[in-house]
Amino acid sequence: MQREAVATVGAKYDFRAASLRAQADSTGKLSVLMEKRLLQAILVNFAGELDQLKQQAKVGVGVSIELPNEEVMEQQERAMSSNLPPPPY
Repeated sequence: MQREAVATVGAKYDFRAASLRAQADSTGKLSVLMEKRLLQAILVNFAGELDQLKQQAKVGVGVSIELPNEEVMEQQERAMSSNLPPPPY
C-alpha cells in the first residue's frame, strides 16, 4: 500500500473593488484567480493555472451579472433622483 500526500499553500488578498487568490502545491501547480467588480451588478473573473510537470497552462475569463432585488432597485432610483454621488466601487 502506497500513500501520497499533496501540500498546498495559498493566499487571498481583498482590495476595495477586487479580490486576488493564489495557491501553489507540491505537484508543481500554480493557480491564480482575480475577481474585479466593475459595477454593482457586474463581476469579471480572470483565472490561470500553470502545471510544471505536465508543461501545461490554462487561462480563463468569466463575467457574472447579478440582478438586484426590488429593494436595491428602489434605493438606486432614489439615489439617482437626489443627485447623490455614486458609491466608490
